[in-house]
Amino acid sequence: MDRDVSAIEAQIQAKLRDSFLASAQERLDLSINAFEEFVAERGEDALDAVARANHDLKGMGDSFGFPSITLIAMRIEEVLKSSPAGEPGPAQGLRECFQLMNSILAEGTDPGVEATAQQLG
Repeated sequence: MDRDVSAIEAQIQAKLRDSFLASAQERLDLSINAFEEFVAERGEDALDAVARANHDLKGMGDSFGFPSITLIAMRIEEVLKSSPAGEPGPAQGLRECFQLMNSILAEGTDPGVEATAQQLG
């Protein structure tokens, strides 16, 4: 009986993880596209879209066992908040954060907060 329950729990956890990864990837793609739109056109709505999508990622990461996603999202949020109004912050640094987050989601495993913090510098 316990094995049956454990197997069901494992299936549910796997489905939730897969759902998280797909949803997080969608939000990341939205954030990247909005960021690139902002850089190209300086549209304030696009920068707001980056902030909203990133905020969602920040909240989701820890909840689904991906604290590195939360850490990266926090870094992006810090850059956006510390940038002058209407400016995206250091674009290359943000692109590196997006790239790191993308690689974690593609791999489907969290490398750990310490390793991620080292990569963020």
